[in-house]
Amino acid sequence: MTDFQKWRDLEECLGVDFPTKFRNTFWDNWGGEFEEVIEELPSYLKSHPECHRKMATLNTLAKAIRLGDWPLSPTVTPMEVHNGVYMNKPIGFVDDVVLQGLPSLIQSLVEYRLQGTYICTDFAIAGALATVSACCGNRVRVRAWGNTTFANEYFLLVGPPRTSFKSSVIKTVRELLSEAYPTCIAPDEGSVEGLVRHLREKPSAMWLKVELANLLIAIKGQDYMRHMRPFLLTMFDHTGVYNRTIANNIADLIDPAVSLLSGIQPKVFGEELMSPLYIDSGFTNRLLVVRGDGIEDKWPRIEDAEVLKGQLVTRLRQIANGFPADIYADHIEDDSGIWRGIAVKEFGEYGDVVAQGAHAHIIKVAAILQAADSWPKPHTYIDPRWVAASIALLHRWFTSATALVAETLTKYKGEIIRRDIVAFLSAHGKAGVGEISKSLQLSTRQLKDHIETLEERNTITKVRTSDEAVPLEPAVYVVV
Repeated sequence: MTDFQKWRDLEECLGVDFPTKFRNTFWDNWGGEFEEVIEELPSYLKSHPECHRKMATLNTLAKAIRLGDWPLSPTVTPMEVHNGVYMNKPIGFVDDVVLQGLPSLIQSLVEYRLQGTYICTDFAIAGALATVSACCGNRVRVRAWGNTTFANEYFLLVGPPRTSFKSSVIKTVRELLSEAYPTCIAPDEGSVEGLVRHLREKPSAMWLKVELANLLIAIKGQDYMRHMRPFLLTMFDHTGVYNRTIANNIADLIDPAVSLLSGIQPKVFGEELMSPLYIDSGFTNRLLVVRGDGIEDKWPRIEDAEVLKGQLVTRLRQIANGFPADIYADHIEDDSGIWRGIAVKEFGEYGDVVAQGAHAHIIKVAAILQAADSWPKPHTYIDPRWVAASIALLHRWFTSATALVAETLTKYKGEIIRRDIVAFLSAHGKAGVGEISKSLQLSTRQLKDHIETLEERNTITKVRTSDEAVPLEPAVYVVV
């Protein structure tokens, strides 16, 4: 291999083209064997800042130079300069046309999470977007139609236990953020007061909940959690000052930005989030529902996974330390609005449940993609390609979410009604069919089968008189 070919090999590995003038000048100054020339390259760059700017740092360059003996092995991962940081180029082992249209950083985060696992692509994409969203915090302000929001987002991974690996995705996000931006990770205690205390000190928060079911149960069963649902509803698109009383003191939160990444089982999703309480309040459609399960064949491993992790952490730190920036989205109002209308219509009777918040999700995800590609300047318009990528991704997710909603409503609607019957009886001690019917807004005919089912399960029973066990008329029920 000639010295010229070695130069080209080095350039391909580094992902940059050395200027011809630089290469010739360097060679004339140093001469000698190629390996000796390479050893002098870092010190030469110190005195040539115009060339140094084409690299990341001398330390990173030195690592790249020591990738192996020359000629370089064809298995060496190609590299690229990404916002001044040397990063491995995505390997491209995921054959997914939507993923391939996302920024290089997102693709690399996805490959880092997928490698050596059975995790589905959509879960890894959601984890990558959540990671970048957390690093954006409240520094990326999205302005559209006179309103301002942040690049925060609520991601909900819906999949069966053990085989979908929801917790593995969340664990990786926590691992990366622990190194790149540890102060954004919200406390695990899961109370409104805990989140407010965190946001008072650090106005950007990523809440990582392995199981959302635990939070939903606490909201129903614990008095101190009753404000959590309206609090999360507010934090989804809140800007400015938020006042909250803690221990008789008012806490002023300035531009709080909360992102959420959590998981839930399909059964619990159907029984809890498909209830009128969450649907009618708009809580369900504020969640970006991502449905998935484990794949059959394991993804290949990345040989230099630790090197890639270090590059990802460095890039994420850059985003976390970015200066505040405004992204304008007024120019995409028609595209996202029309698409939402088409999507809601396409998804039929379940469109309002899963796609009513599509407009906001499109803009938030596009802003995340914009920040992942390159940190926006103080006054930036969202790049149309990220809007298109956001729509393509969300259409896929909304389509799968629609199927999930149709399935869970059909399967668990009866369980939701029966649960509400038991809850009503528990709260009132005893009640007749008429009282239950009025409270749940169901006809007595609709209630009949559910009450019989609960009796067969020995969950509720009719109240009987003390003599001759004669049922009261009309029938009165109590919880067993």
